Amino acid sequence: MPAQAIQRAPQPAAVRREPLVCPNCGQIYQVDPRSIGRSGRKVRCPACEAHWFDVSAVRADYEIGVNPILGVSFPDKLKRYLNGLPDGVKQDSGKSTHAIKSFLIRHGLADGAIGHANGIKVNLPQHRNSEFMWDVVSKVESRTHPGEDHDLLFVAESENQAIIGKILEDANKLPIVRADARLMFFRAPNAKQLELYFDRLHGLFKQHRKTAMGDVYMLAGMDMQTGTYRVRKLTIRREMANVSPWEEF
Repeated sequence: MPAQAIQRAPQPAAVRREPLVCPNCGQIYQVDPRSIGRSGRKVRCPACEAHWFDVSAVRADYEIGVNPILGVSFPDKLKRYLNGLPDGVKQDSGKSTHAIKSFLIRHGLADGAIGHANGIKVNLPQHRNSEFMWDVVSKVESRTHPGEDHDLLFVAESENQAIIGKILEDANKLPIVRADARLMFFRAPNAKQLELYFDRLHGLFKQHRKTAMGDVYMLAGMDMQTGTYRVRKLTIRREMANVSPWEEF
């Protein structure tokens, strides 16, 4: 009787892990994204006991070759994450900026992007701090313009409209093909000022010399009175367009 070949038992597929960063203490955990689910859930940091709402970095709903920020699910994920941060993190601009960077590194990197957290200096001599820092989360090198970048993604949280204007002005001086400053985070003292900030940013982006018709920007503004974020997508349109440039989430 011929010997029977031994059949190797199929090995279970390796579980993919993704980093989860506590927005309060910065502790990093490697988790199975399935434990969070596509709709997200509230999680707790064993180190500092902070609770926040987190969402899994599932990429199935993003178009291939498209920056994830332009995906249909991104604005809603961003809003749920921001509004699910601990109150202490929302009130601390340093912690909230770090939390936003952690979120974008998981959810916002385009194909070919290099992740960074480099401080970029913006000179503001009229303010108490002569230099304002904004952080590059990722950049993609341009194939057509050597030495320049496109899809540049940065975090800049500000509570001052003049600073926001200066950030965009300095973005023009960077070696980038286009100012793909696709996200802007800001704080306003109340809901009325929040509306004014949205309108001002619309005007600033339209004037930006590297902005073209059809460019899309994601703006997240926090009403400091209530501690809640509002997220809007801005599409640059022609002056007389009868379609609203804004989409609210």
